[in-house]
Amino acid sequence: MVCFNTGPTLLTSQHSRNMFKGKTAVVTGASSGIGRAIALHFACEGASLLVTGRNEDRLADVASECAGQGAAEVVQVIADLSNTDDVGKLGKTAMETFSKIDILVNNAGSAVVCTFQETEVEEFERVFNVNARAPFLLCQAMLPALEKAEGCIVNVSSLAASQIFPKGLAYGMSKAALNHFTEALAFECSKKGVRVNGVSPGTVKTRQLAGEGGENKLSQQEVDATVNFMAACQPLGTLSGLISADDVAKAVVFLASPSANCITGHTIVIDAGHHPYHAI
Repeated sequence: MVCFNTGPTLLTSQHSRNMFKGKTAVVTGASSGIGRAIALHFACEGASLLVTGRNEDRLADVASECAGQGAAEVVQVIADLSNTDDVGKLGKTAMETFSKIDILVNNAGSAVVCTFQETEVEEFERVFNVNARAPFLLCQAMLPALEKAEGCIVNVSSLAASQIFPKGLAYGMSKAALNHFTEALAFECSKKGVRVNGVSPGTVKTRQLAGEGGENKLSQQEVDATVNFMAACQPLGTLSGLISADDVAKAVVFLASPSANCITGHTIVIDAGHHPYHAI
């Protein structure tokens, strides 16, 4: 596999295995963070990509990076997955663009950082619409193309689905719903040759954590407190105490690869050893 980091400098190599050459992958939430890293990994392995996000400029930058890293084709779709019409547009575009879909990665996410009583119904609905409803509808729309390819679905969940994080109730509920969806859909799709798995990352330092996505702006003090807490609870983390988007992307690529052809209905926890510290 091409070795690179997903920071400002990408290190290219001529020794890609082209594991996904001739394969198509749809990645939501690809304009930054984990989604960007996932798209780049698939690009390095020669996949054709459809990437989607809300920010046109950032998505264009990611598409350009993917093309430079070896993607056979890159299609961009601007979509807000809290909006049912945009979800429908994305599903239609994917089906019209590719005769088959080998991989669907439901990565787009939304969070609200506030207490139970502070949570507005509009915020609650947005979080569930992006984190649970959109994956449900996209899987419905793309399942015929996934069946044709005997493809796979990877849902990006969160450790918050199974553990309690302060001011994260709505987010955790939505990701718990996504985990249940992963298991139930895997059961339904098993006879159709479509595998369904998930990844459950701990705290990853992304634009969303820093509140740079235009939602739920965290103070620098709150960001620093989160990082310091996770540094103490993720013994295998980096010097920053957090796992990287690249760590998550590598797990997604594994689940989409032939190496995982007998794995379905599982959600892999990627938390640098945080879960044994749940009682802290």
